[in-house]
Amino acid sequence: MQTSNRILDDLAKVANGAMSTVVGIKGEVEAMVRQQMERFLADMDLIARDEFEVVKAMAANARAEQEKLEKKVAALEKALAAKPATRQAKPRSASKAAAPKAAATKTATAKTATAKTTAAKTAAAKTAAAKTAAAKTAAAKTAAAKTAASKSAATKTTAAKKPARAATRKPTPKK
Repeated sequence: MQTSNRILDDLAKVANGAMSTVVGIKGEVEAMVRQQMERFLADMDLIARDEFEVVKAMAANARAEQEKLEKKVAALEKALAAKPATRQAKPRSASKAAAPKAAATKTATAKTATAKTTAAKTAAAKTAAAKTAAAKTAAAKTAAAKTAASKSAATKTTAAKKPARAATRKPTPKK
């Protein structure tokens, strides 16, 4: 009987070793799958849930405001459509028919006068700009001339000082 117990004991040890190996392999496989999933999710560049909720709320507010503005535009269009209908319902008399021609003539005259005034203002602005540019150029030339004159004077002063120093130097004795 002891021989069968020994065989059973050996089989139990082998089965126990195989089970511990399987548990170790299972842990490694789970770790590898977890790493792959984390890398995959990181590559997808997903956002956090709270950021998503904030953007979702902003979109809902924008949509509500858009609907409100659409209603307002529709009401304004309806009011605009109602105004010309009331004006067109009035019939024109013969004296009023001549009035638009006179008004058109006055409008054309006014437009011509406005165009002339605008052209004069534009020409005056261009002339003023040209005078300003000329004044700036003259000022720059004057400043450059003053700078050159001061440099020339400084050179003359330095040249005048050099001989004075040379005259005060004592000759070195020769050996």
